[in-house]
Amino acid sequence: VIVSLLGGLIATNYQARRAERRFQQVRKLANTFLFEINDELRALPGSIKAREKIVKTALEYLDNLAQEAGDDAALQNELAEAYVRVGTVQGYPYDQNRGDNAAALVSFQKALAIYENLARRDPSNQKLLDALANHHLRIGALHNESGRIAEAEKSYRETIRLVEKMIAGQMEVSTWLVTTSHSRLSELARRAGDLQEALNHQRRGFDFAVDWAAKHPGDAAQNLLTLSYSRLASSLLRLGRLEESLEAYKSSLQMTEQSAAKAPESSYVRRQLLSRYEALGEVLGDPDDPNLGRADEALDYFRKALALAESLSATDPNNAQDKREVALGAMYVAMMLRDSNPTEAAGLYRKSLTISEALSKSAPENVEFRHTLALANRGLAYALWRMGKPQEALPGLKTALEYQLANFAKDPGRTWSHRNIRRTYEVIGDLLLEQGEDDAALENYRQARAITEKLLAIHPNDPFLRRDEAYCHESFGHFHLTLAGRQRLSRQQRISAAREALAEYQHSLQIWNDW
Repeated sequence: VIVSLLGGLIATNYQARRAERRFQQVRKLANTFLFEINDELRALPGSIKAREKIVKTALEYLDNLAQEAGDDAALQNELAEAYVRVGTVQGYPYDQNRGDNAAALVSFQKALAIYENLARRDPSNQKLLDALANHHLRIGALHNESGRIAEAEKSYRETIRLVEKMIAGQMEVSTWLVTTSHSRLSELARRAGDLQEALNHQRRGFDFAVDWAAKHPGDAAQNLLTLSYSRLASSLLRLGRLEESLEAYKSSLQMTEQSAAKAPESSYVRRQLLSRYEALGEVLGDPDDPNLGRADEALDYFRKALALAESLSATDPNNAQDKREVALGAMYVAMMLRDSNPTEAAGLYRKSLTISEALSKSAPENVEFRHTLALANRGLAYALWRMGKPQEALPGLKTALEYQLANFAKDPGRTWSHRNIRRTYEVIGDLLLEQGEDDAALENYRQARAITEKLLAIHPNDPFLRRDEAYCHESFGHFHLTLAGRQRLSRQQRISAAREALAEYQHSLQIWNDW
């Protein structure tokens, strides 16, 4: 009996060791695919479909292992990271993805649940707190992309709380996390209308990056500085400090070009380069916002951005983000040509429209895709109007408005994109006024003012909405001035209209002076 028992124990122990070896082999294999091979493929063009398959397969293995391992903290952490990788490929807006934001959010929420459970069990674990803070940033970005601004803000504030907790506990905090936290605080301050405080946060993050880079020279420091320069430039631009913004963007571009020279095939670096080209184009000559009036230089940068976006999209047709960049790039170039060469602009807007329609159809809940689709419709309509085809233009403007109002109904707080609704109403009003449909034109100008007032009620301190108020008064001034020139009206009616126009222009001027 004793010999039999000993034999059984030996056999059981052998099987247990063998099972443990198999467990660890499968775990190692899954991690190799999830981290090493996936990260190698990430730098290769056209790899997104393969990456999605790899991370999903790795996740399946880890999920099965987790059910066997129970409370193994290390394995649970690996499982959370697997969900992060899957969600990133599915729809994380700041990386190569397939455009499925809803699926990405599901994966990210699963990772969040695991991280929070682990953090409750080990609340002083620095690595866990760092992972949790970074993950709240990811979820915030995904909410922001999908139009859920309140949820995005909640996630950003949780990141900031965790960073402050780590700093208070004298834990080492990653430089990227610190600078990005300041950037998110800057974004919150901007939404509250405090542009100076927004700039102050960006400067704190920038100063931290400069200090850290001086002590730790290398590629990581250069990447951090590149991003910090770009963020600072964006805040300076919104404060109207155009020359300073231009210099910061140029510094960011110079460092990005150095990175591109070292790794010319890197999709990540090329996307950064594309972003810098677009930013420089905006500050140099975006006609819809304050700019330096250097339209030719702006057009050159926008053309470079479009060419780069097309190259990236051609190498990876499954990457929805690259496709959207092509749509946006075509619109940027068309925007610069819409008055001087409306025929070429119309062709570019049609290209953008085709891409945007396909993207929106593939992910109908994605508000960014629908926003791009609305802008493409409006841009094409404007170009057609400039080509002398107002009757063809009007349906496109109405379609653009439908998409924009649908986005507004989904999330009224998304002011940065909803401000475009005012512009669409005003373009419709201008077209109708030119056609002599005065009453219909006036109604659209009223709707433009109404949407601006609604947005101001949500964000009363947003200076850009105050600027939109000036544009509304200007539209009413244009309307009344046009009536003052109508020969069919009596002399007294024309004089009255001219006085109304003068009053509206004075209101607009006062807002601009305050601004």
